[in-house]
Amino acid sequence: MKDIAALTSACQAITKMNAVGKIVVGKQTDAEPPQSYPLVAEAGRCYRVYAQADRGILDLDVAIKDSAGVIAAQDSTSGSTAIVSEDGAVCFKGHDAASVVVSVGRGGGAYALQVWAD
Repeated sequence: MKDIAALTSACQAITKMNAVGKIVVGKQTDAEPPQSYPLVAEAGRCYRVYAQADRGILDLDVAIKDSAGVIAAQDSTSGSTAIVSEDGAVCFKGHDAASVVVSVGRGGGAYALQVWAD
């Protein structure tokens, strides 16, 4: 969890965003199905998800899906760090019961993630 705190604090000055929830810790392997976590998106707010895996996970994948199951944004990198979205925040025009979806492309182990918003 120290790695996720370092990642988010490094980005805070640039993005001007703040954490909107606690750090979520999970475990997953590439043989397991994706795991979902609720994201209550408020109208007019923008969100980012920061995730960091231990060294056993070689490719951590994270996406934000809206309530219709459509991917609003996803990380586009391979490796143990994932930021959604690298290009900026995901903004919602209306209230939405969205979700953060985590999957492992290669490897297995523990990861931590945190949602931030403007």
